[in-house]
Amino acid sequence: MAVKQGNRLRPLLRRSESRTHSSSTTYRPAKSLEEVILAWRTVHQCYLKNGLVDENPHRIHLVPQAVSPATLVVMTEPPAEALEDDAGDIGIATISGYPDIGEGLPLDDVFATEMNELRAAGRNLMEVGLLADGRTGKSRCMETKFSLMRWIYFYGIYAGQTDLVLGVHPRHVAFYKRFLGAVEFAAESTCARVKDAKVVGLRLDLVGSLVADPRPRGIQQFLNEPISRNDLADRFMLRWSAIEGTVIGDYLEQVREAPRYVNRLAALDAKPHAWKSRLSALARFSHQGARRG
Repeated sequence: MAVKQGNRLRPLLRRSESRTHSSSTTYRPAKSLEEVILAWRTVHQCYLKNGLVDENPHRIHLVPQAVSPATLVVMTEPPAEALEDDAGDIGIATISGYPDIGEGLPLDDVFATEMNELRAAGRNLMEVGLLADGRTGKSRCMETKFSLMRWIYFYGIYAGQTDLVLGVHPRHVAFYKRFLGAVEFAAESTCARVKDAKVVGLRLDLVGSLVADPRPRGIQQFLNEPISRNDLADRFMLRWSAIEGTVIGDYLEQVREAPRYVNRLAALDAKPHAWKSRLSALARFSHQGARRG
C-alpha cells in the first residue's frame, strides 16, 4: 500500500510568506525552455571540467527520465548575458528533480534491486540530480546545495512523493545524512553514465522528515522558509511539442532507447492528465500550465 501524506501534515507547510532568496542569491524554477537549456548546459560544462562526461555536439547533459513535464529544474537567477551567449563560463547553479511516472529512474541502472524494493514497499520516488554550479568566483558552498535542495524538497511534498533518492559521491554522504536526515539505501557502487564515478544510494523520507521529533537541522530550516505552490506555478514543463527540434530533443533522440522516451512524451502531450494517480498533484500543475501556455 502506498504511503499517504495526511491532512495532519498540511499545517506544517502553511506560512504567510515563502522565501525564494538566500543571502544575496535568488533561487527559482526555470521558467522557459531557454533557461532549462542553460541549466543543463551548465551541467555539461561542469561535468566536462570534472572528467565525468565527454564533449558532445549539443553541449548539454541530461538523463532521459528528466525530460518530462513532471520535472522541476531549479536555478539561481541567471545573468542576462548567460541567455544570450552560452559559450564560456555559465553563471548559474542548478539542480533537477524528476519523479518516476512509470519509466523508471536513472538510479535504476545502478541500484535496480534496491530501487525496486522501495517501490514494492509502496514508496513513490523522485530522483534528485543534474546538480552543478557554473558560476565563476563562487565556491560550491553548502549554502548553494542546501538552497537548491529546498525547492526539490517542497516540490516532492506537493507532488505526493514519499521519498527523494539521490546518487551521491561517498565524500558528500555525511552532508546529506547530518543536515537532512537522509539514510543509505544502497551501498557504494559505480555509475557508468559518469565514467564509473563512485556513488552511494541515499533516500530522504519526505513524510518522515515532517513528523520527526527532533527534525534534522536542515529540514527544520526548510520548514522555517517554505516554498509555496504559487512559487512553483510558473515552472517550465518539458512537453515534446516544446522541445522537438531543440538541443534537448536532438540529444534525447540520440540516446539508447530513444523511441521509448519520445513516444512517452508525445503521449503525455496528448493527455497531460493521464498520469498515474499517485502524481495527481503534478498532473494538475501540468494541466494548468498547458492552459496558460
